[in-house]
Amino acid sequence: MPCSVDHMMPNASEKQSKKLAKMVLHCYNRQVVSFDDTDLDLNTVIKAANDFYGNTHISNDLALLLCKSLKEADEAWIYDGRTRRRRDLANWWDEHKSIDAAKDRREREQAQKETLPVYKVMFMQDGSPAHVGIDRSGMVGVQ
Repeated sequence: MPCSVDHMMPNASEKQSKKLAKMVLHCYNRQVVSFDDTDLDLNTVIKAANDFYGNTHISNDLALLLCKSLKEADEAWIYDGRTRRRRDLANWWDEHKSIDAAKDRREREQAQKETLPVYKVMFMQDGSPAHVGIDRSGMVGVQ
């Protein structure tokens, strides 16, 4: 059986963390990202960007920092696709915005479902359907 190092290759989340770290550093170098209001520090991000496996422990923090920073950034800068790194950033930002929009839509739909009144069909003793009325206060009355 030949030797193989496939089991040592970075998995998807490790690749993503390395990619996020590189995008954060790119934005930091262009003064778009600041580490002031975050638990991350520059050295940790540099290490994650240079490490073969990235750093999955900080992936969420990197994504939050990048999202917060890009919301405030000039869209012309984000979508200036003259370099591969900027195109990757713009693609990540578009995907991130669409995922956030879908999440917001699901949360709104769930909240709407929770506030909608529930109607139940009620039957009289003889088996005929009852006429149910709901007044503005939400009280149910059977006729």
